[in-house]
Amino acid sequence: MVVAKEREIIEVCGHAGKILLESGAETARVESTVEYIDRAAGIKISCHAEMTAIFVDSNDNPTTHLVKVRTGDFNLQKVDEINTLSRAFTEHKITFDELKSGSSPKCWCKLNSANLSFHKLKHTGFF
Repeated sequence: MVVAKEREIIEVCGHAGKILLESGAETARVESTVEYIDRAAGIKISCHAEMTAIFVDSNDNPTTHLVKVRTGDFNLQKVDEINTLSRAFTEHKITFDELKSGSSPKCWCKLNSANLSFHKLKHTGFF
């Protein structure tokens, strides 16, 4: 169960990083935001971001998640929205399940406008 939850957190972190990188965030910001999310979720991960890929892996288990990134148009509003959302999570204003599902009324507008609806992504085969 712990490994499954850890994998889910890693996938969410990878997707948040992908949105940031595709929207024009610097690689250092992507890495730090992903690592803030994981610490708030209670696991230790490492993140390495490059312009074409993000690697997120667990420090405690042999789990690595690779996210392929295709850069396009920059959208700094998405960068701001993901950062705002990650801050709400790290400040414990929303739960991980709210972050993942977008069910929190406090952050749903941020999730929607950042195209971070994980339920929709699961149905499209992203996860």
